[in-house]
Amino acid sequence: MESTSKVRGRIPWVDTLRFLGIYSIYLAHYGEAAPRIHPIIFIFAMPLFFGLSGGMEAISTEKEFWPRIFKKIKTILLPYFFFIGISLILATILNQSSFPGVLSTLREILVAQRNTLFAPMLWFLPALFLTELIFMLMRLVLKPAWALLLASTVIYIFLHLFMHDPLITPKWFWNLDTSLFYLFYYALGYWGFPKLLRVLGDGSKRPPLWFTAGGMLSLGYSLALVFDKEFLMEALAAIDQVPVIRNGVPVANALIIIWALLLAALILQPFNLLQRIGRDTLYLCGNEYIVKLLLNQSLGLLGLAVAPQNPLAAYLLSLFLILAAVFFLIPFERRLYQRLLQFFGLEKLPAPSV
Repeated sequence: MESTSKVRGRIPWVDTLRFLGIYSIYLAHYGEAAPRIHPIIFIFAMPLFFGLSGGMEAISTEKEFWPRIFKKIKTILLPYFFFIGISLILATILNQSSFPGVLSTLREILVAQRNTLFAPMLWFLPALFLTELIFMLMRLVLKPAWALLLASTVIYIFLHLFMHDPLITPKWFWNLDTSLFYLFYYALGYWGFPKLLRVLGDGSKRPPLWFTAGGMLSLGYSLALVFDKEFLMEALAAIDQVPVIRNGVPVANALIIIWALLLAALILQPFNLLQRIGRDTLYLCGNEYIVKLLLNQSLGLLGLAVAPQNPLAAYLLSLFLILAAVFFLIPFERRLYQRLLQFFGLEKLPAPSV
């Protein structure tokens, strides 16, 4: 097995896992066009991405507090305003919005609350930023990964027992309530990812038999969930009224599905296109609203409309949107964002060529 220190660059199976996650989210947002898979995606997608973010923090070489904060601002918070700015310009032109309408949308953008934001997927970026910030503050007090996980578990249980459910009724500015909810998965990734790396390395070697067997069982369980068979809930039916048990089942389901996705990522990692897409998940998060709007309006010029009428069409269209963003939008946006950072003094200008 390879040590953690040997795989701190790009990890192929991690990028492939990111692809599976972002593709699932694009698919899920077509709702009832993919009726079987639609509710299952919401079980694992956000736990997967918050967990991966915690895992990347665990192996990060940047340990100083303020440099890490500045990095998070550049890589998470400022991209939120970058993508929401592009989305607002397109939406304003499309809808011929009045000045009061634009001001109302700006308030919506500043609050950034899930379920109300006009570019739906972008709520994730401020929520992730707050989760990262809270976790870094916790690390000033708690050093061991297990202690951070324990504290996050206590917060998770407290939220379920004594507060509103932020996944159903988010109420707080910048999705702080949602951030506290997903803090558990972030801490779980921070604690567990280095251990997972010791098992899987960079994925170039065959995983242990126990991991493959567990992944196959997880895949079978996940397929059963797709067909509305909840074995875990049925097994715990006698005690599912106990709050900790009832609220623990979704966590167990998410982790089981993620195990199956890990096995899938190991199998699919040789496909470089999937890795490339996985490396662009932040830009794909920012582009979902943009690419859908541009595609619909471009086809509208030809008198065509795109709306998937069946699950297969939803699967294909989700992949097409991702590919369109990766090959056409993201290269331009990446250069534009870099230029804006340089213009405002947040990034060094390249050295002049001689």
